[in-house]
Amino acid sequence: MCGDLLFFRINRKYKVAVNEVQEIHSYFNSRLQFKRHPSQEEKIIVSR
Repeated sequence: MCGDLLFFRINRKYKVAVNEVQEIHSYFNSRLQFKRHPSQEEKIIVSR
C-alpha cells in the first residue's frame, strides 16, 4: 500500500491524494475544478 496517503476518485480518469488538493473552485453547471499541488496545467473537473 501507499503508507499514510489517502486517495479518492474524483472522476473516471483521476485518483488524487487528499494532501495534493490545494484549492477547489466552483465551475460551470454545478461542477467543481481542482487545483493540485504540485500544480499541473491540466484542469481537473468534477461533477458534484
